[in-house]
Amino acid sequence: MWTSWREDLKHSREFGPRERRGAEWVIGWYLGCAERAGEVPGRVSAREFWVKVVKQKDREPWQEEQWGAGIAWYLDWLVEVRNLSFATPKQALNALAFFFKDVCGREVVDLGVELKKTSERVPVVLSVSELRRLWEGMGEEHRLAAELMYGSGIRLKELISLRVKDLDFERGQLVVRAGKGDKDRVTLLPTGLVVRLKAHLEEVRKVYEGDRAAGQPGVMMPKGLGRKYPSAGTSWEWHWVFPAPKIGKDPETGIRRRHHLHPAIFQRQVKAAAQKAEIAKRVTPHVLR
Repeated sequence: MWTSWREDLKHSREFGPRERRGAEWVIGWYLGCAERAGEVPGRVSAREFWVKVVKQKDREPWQEEQWGAGIAWYLDWLVEVRNLSFATPKQALNALAFFFKDVCGREVVDLGVELKKTSERVPVVLSVSELRRLWEGMGEEHRLAAELMYGSGIRLKELISLRVKDLDFERGQLVVRAGKGDKDRVTLLPTGLVVRLKAHLEEVRKVYEGDRAAGQPGVMMPKGLGRKYPSAGTSWEWHWVFPAPKIGKDPETGIRRRHHLHPAIFQRQVKAAAQKAEIAKRVTPHVLR
């Protein structure tokens, strides 16, 4: 995540000292949530942050106003200061409009910004030989995750958020929950990975049972399901397919629990494997889609 915004925020005349501290705090909060979810700043991540994080608790009117102004400032900073592609500023502008309408209560929003669309770029595509070399440079767990991403066409966030119940071996299907646009969808479960996935889940089951024996809290539940079904987070079907190797502290609740595989760790694994395989292309998890 870009950090130079902090310096620009210090010199911004839009905020007083107190409001500036609040803006800096909420922007850091927002970017941290977006990074953990494997998302980039934009309309979708801003909406999810506001609805799923901020609105999960009753907030004071001044908090919503101050925090909304902070996020709006940051998204405006993305458009005006950073040299970005067409898509990212467009998402930022959509997010700005969302905050001004839904948070600030403005009926008409005129941002006064015109975007110049850049040329389309040819996507990076790996050959069969390059894919084989990439797989060989990865450890078994991360390789399995990468191959599942490649074979099913799911996104990084969708990959790390998979629950045990989302794998339907009998039907050969993989269910994506709350994907892009907060929509569910069904995709193919690669038959060539079934045996290895089942073996992987046997090892994950040991981790799950160890957490239960140690009295660890259950995994994070989506939206309000944790309140509706308090014990669901300790059930096997809701456990992560790719759990984190260690117990970590939830930044929102302070609860120490088992999280899913961190997106940044997986990204580094893919990049390192590509360098080891001497693939002269910009290889990221998104290329596997």
